[in-house]
Amino acid sequence: MTIATATQVKQSFGRFHDKAQQEPVFIQKHGRNSVVLLSADLYAELIESRQALAVRDLDQATLDLIAETEMPADHDHLNALMDE
Repeated sequence: MTIATATQVKQSFGRFHDKAQQEPVFIQKHGRNSVVLLSADLYAELIESRQALAVRDLDQATLDLIAETEMPADHDHLNALMDE
């Protein structure tokens, strides 16, 4: 995995463009991953392979796992949105 700062990518875009042909390049801003540079072929593969399933199409084991998950406490404020 390649990680670079936005400044590094700006200064050497060609190098990171070439690297992105081999593997995704994570671009950080303020020390956090901000965007990912990846090849057009990999992007097309990701788009073509994505799949959305209806709840009715999920197996029971998956439904059980979903039911057992808990939202982190720092997201509790989002519960209020469900009451609106």
